[in-house]
Amino acid sequence: VVFDSSPDLDPPVKRDVTYVLDRPTARGSRILLATRWFLENNPFSEFVVYLDDDSFLSIPRLIPHLLQLTEKEATMLVMGYLMSTPLDVTVSGIDICDICKPCSKCLDDQSLRDVCAQFNLALGPCLHYISTCQIYGAEVIEQCVAEALSESQRIVDYFGSRWTPTWPLGMGWVLGSEVTRFIARNAGVLKSRGAADVQIGYWLAGLEDVHWVDMSDGRFHDFPRRHSMFTRGCSNEQTRVFNEAEQQLARLREALLAVRHDATPAALTTLATTAKDSSAASLLGKRHQHYHARLSQLSRSLSEFQALAEGEVTKAIRQHVMPKSPETPEQQADFARYMRKLVAVHLLQTGSFDAFEAFIEEVGLLDGITDLVPEHYLRAYREAERVKAEGELEEAMEWLRKNRTAGRATAMRREIFDNTQRDLLLQKVYEMIGSGVESAEILELVFGGLFARQRDPSAEQRKKLQSCLLALAYPAAKREAHLATAAGLGNNALDRFWTLFFRGTWPVGEGHTKLL
Repeated sequence: VVFDSSPDLDPPVKRDVTYVLDRPTARGSRILLATRWFLENNPFSEFVVYLDDDSFLSIPRLIPHLLQLTEKEATMLVMGYLMSTPLDVTVSGIDICDICKPCSKCLDDQSLRDVCAQFNLALGPCLHYISTCQIYGAEVIEQCVAEALSESQRIVDYFGSRWTPTWPLGMGWVLGSEVTRFIARNAGVLKSRGAADVQIGYWLAGLEDVHWVDMSDGRFHDFPRRHSMFTRGCSNEQTRVFNEAEQQLARLREALLAVRHDATPAALTTLATTAKDSSAASLLGKRHQHYHARLSQLSRSLSEFQALAEGEVTKAIRQHVMPKSPETPEQQADFARYMRKLVAVHLLQTGSFDAFEAFIEEVGLLDGITDLVPEHYLRAYREAERVKAEGELEEAMEWLRKNRTAGRATAMRREIFDNTQRDLLLQKVYEMIGSGVESAEILELVFGGLFARQRDPSAEQRKKLQSCLLALAYPAAKREAHLATAAGLGNNALDRFWTLFFRGTWPVGEGHTKLL
């Protein structure tokens, strides 16, 4: 998490005045420059999430949506509360009967007709302008409407259209890596005036194949539903927790800014106490502390799983993931189920299939939790296992390669099939080692299997992979001294190869010593 902030230098404006054209907006410029800075310092990031500083992001509810994306969808992602709005109200199609009840009252109002006729406006758009002027206490309605029309034309001239392209509404959105790189590369020349979130729509209007994911059903903004990802409240029951007095909000902001630079468990524990005079701050502090502790706990657990022998995985999962300080029985049950689901999906993605089976069985028997993983994930897994068990090795690998992107849940299917294919590849390598095949032939098989969908491996990659294979020739007790060259592999395929060899899933047999 990178917290990037700067002063809001824009002058105060009326609530509905969102288009400042006299100067680049602080917010728009901040998005451009921070995106460029972020990519320069984090070039391998897959997603960038933008949040207003008074927003609460539920990461557990966001991650499953990202996991379901294909590789192309993920890189070109724009996810948020998507909108497309008129810059010129006269083309909005507002009907007088939609904003005037009863409709006949406005249709029969001659004074309204006379005002609208001065500006050659239909009754609907005209009444919209008049109502806005009245809200802000304009003394001369006609002058106010004239100024609004003039400002609308300035906006249209600046953006070059009367209707906006699709854009993500303020507060929060998620961008894929290619979309982020496009913004970062062009930060110095993209439009930076007007509403910052509307600017994004114009920045991306010329990009091909943007994958728009609309969350306008309430999952991003102020919506007290169970599956909400963004909410201004800190729980589903208190969606307007930020509706507090100015001094309370000030204390809340100070407390949050203090812990953002020191987000240790101790600092988070004191957050609620620091902001005790504000019910909003107190509630947010407790919730922030609660989720930070749980997610940190899970993060530690997953990293520890990588170093465990397969038989110990399930035991470690139960030890680390079990909630220790439940709030209510319902929240405890929801959290327990979510954590177990996250672990199950993680085991599937990393190819820990035996551990996955054991975990699913134990969760069902001991916790009574079933249907932990979506059925279409399981279908892909069972399909891969069937092909692995029934087919000839080369035929199975070819089938998995051809069918990796067919059906639902493409991203997960690809992960499962690729992991299964690599398992089969290693099985083949193991058989070749046991048969005394020349090492050069083994290397060519591995290169062909691991790099089938990318460019040829570099000399450095070949050297590291060869080190992995040669290390197998040594007894387990002596291997450590021969792994230095292979350590720190950067390529995903080589990293996967390393995992399978040295973290417990490589087949056990006499092949190791035969190569020696």
